Amino acid sequence: RSTLFPYTTLFRSRDAIAYVESKFDTSAQSHRGAQGLMQIMPSTYRHTLSKMGAADTMAQNVELDVMVAVRYLDELSGRFSFINEKERMNYILGSYNGGSNHIFDAMRIARKNGINRYNWNSLIPVLISLSDSAVYSDDVCLFGPFDATETINYVRRVNRKYKEYSRRELMFRALEKYADNNK
Repeated sequence: RSTLFPYTTLFRSRDAIAYVESKFDTSAQSHRGAQGLMQIMPSTYRHTLSKMGAADTMAQNVELDVMVAVRYLDELSGRFSFINEKERMNYILGSYNGGSNHIFDAMRIARKNGINRYNWNSLIPVLISLSDSAVYSDDVCLFGPFDATETINYVRRVNRKYKEYSRRELMFRALEKYADNNK
């Protein structure tokens, strides 16, 4: 269980990520090499597996894929533990999709330019600017150019699906409570 981020938030996010990444297709493969239900890159998968003390395998194992993804999400949460809980999920999702190095580059550029680096919506224009050579050649940008279009859209899609799942969960809880009260 995550100690860095609320348990229900992390797991509901996991479901939203699985939907956006693969539409729950356990055999999905992306054009960039990400694999499985959670669309994790093989190098990230192996790295996270080793931190878990598990055998290095890419064999189709849905449970292990999900466990690795949750562990990786928890790790990303730790990298952004200094950001408030409400905003942190955006940074975690952005990192899950585009890599935390580019998110940290954008945060350094934002800081240098007096932009609130702790607010995702304030950071979006900075992320977009990472494809501009005048920006990515700045000394504070350590990881080069980045086309953030996919990452920004990804964060929006996962957040939308997360909210949909949250509404459904609340509706089901209310229906269960209503049924229990009318027995």
